[in-house]
Amino acid sequence: MRFAIRLKSKMEELNFNQTQIAAKLDVSKNAVSKWLNGGTITMENAVKLAELLKVEPAWLIFGVDNLKDLEVQVDPEQLKQRIEQLSEQNQKIISVIVDALSHYPIKGEKKEDD
Repeated sequence: MRFAIRLKSKMEELNFNQTQIAAKLDVSKNAVSKWLNGGTITMENAVKLAELLKVEPAWLIFGVDNLKDLEVQVDPEQLKQRIEQLSEQNQKIISVIVDALSHYPIKGEKKEDD
């Protein structure tokens, strides 16, 4: 199930409309409309939205109950090589994502500097 479908489903379950979501997250109604139509959402807004909808961010964003459920084996060297193959613009996007993720640790895990 895609992000937009999970969002629509949870909004219906909790009787939220686009205007209410926009007001509670301090975003435009247009932003919520874009999310519902497959547009992108910032990590910060996704985390806030998940909290509002009383779901785990991992479920809302990726469709899993816990990021550990993704069972992705990460080879740091391979990841580095793949990132280096991306365009400069996409490398910047990855950098922003990593920065955002570093501010929102998975529930139950401590940030490395804790």
